[in-house]
Amino acid sequence: MESALSEPAKPTRWAEIATDLAEAIQARRYPVDSLLPSETALAATYGVSRFTVREALRRLSERGLISRRHGSGSRVVSSLPRPAYALAVDSESDVLRYAAATTIRVADSVREATGAQADLLGLGNADDWMYLTGVRESRGKRIGAVEVYLRREYRAVLDELGSPVAGAIYQHILSRYGLTLKRIEQTIGATTLKPMQARRLRAEAGEPALRIVRRFHTEEAALIEVSVSVHPASRFEYTLNIDA
Repeated sequence: MESALSEPAKPTRWAEIATDLAEAIQARRYPVDSLLPSETALAATYGVSRFTVREALRRLSERGLISRRHGSGSRVVSSLPRPAYALAVDSESDVLRYAAATTIRVADSVREATGAQADLLGLGNADDWMYLTGVRESRGKRIGAVEVYLRREYRAVLDELGSPVAGAIYQHILSRYGLTLKRIEQTIGATTLKPMQARRLRAEAGEPALRIVRRFHTEEAALIEVSVSVHPASRFEYTLNIDA
């Protein structure tokens, strides 16, 4: 597993070009409904091959910034990237809705948590915890890398769920062991994709990302699960509704 302190890999040339063009679009140097320069022109401007330019343009298309049509060039369709998944949250039901609308495709076998992980996440004794890693998907699109930490006594739930995992893991624990949810703590912060996360998401290491840590507490057993989700900024949007 990649260390939380790993240095992000240097972006590839096509990623740099995609970022440069995206910034130019957002600055309106290429306004909506205008055409980007041709692949040949861009290749000459950046001193790269057309293959490199084509990959950069493909990424802009995935972000919803341009549309590409053979023989017609690349047309700007939006100045803002389109998220692959938008989440509005104001209650536990929204967390459940998020879990119901997505799945976790498990990448590795269940492992024992390390002392460093336990310290970082405030788990207490690392020997009490197991974890798995995977990719969160929505409608077949990879929207985030995920780590799920469970107390060792609930390991059987992971074995029963298999992969892909549908629904909220903590709900399966509550149901199987007759526990009552007390609260969900959620912490959101900015980060960048680590190399392993980027490979699993078919993204670029060092890309801006949103890191969401959710901690699930019950009335009977205190903290039972901690999930860490890292979403590339271009694939995820978070909305909080606040009533006056």
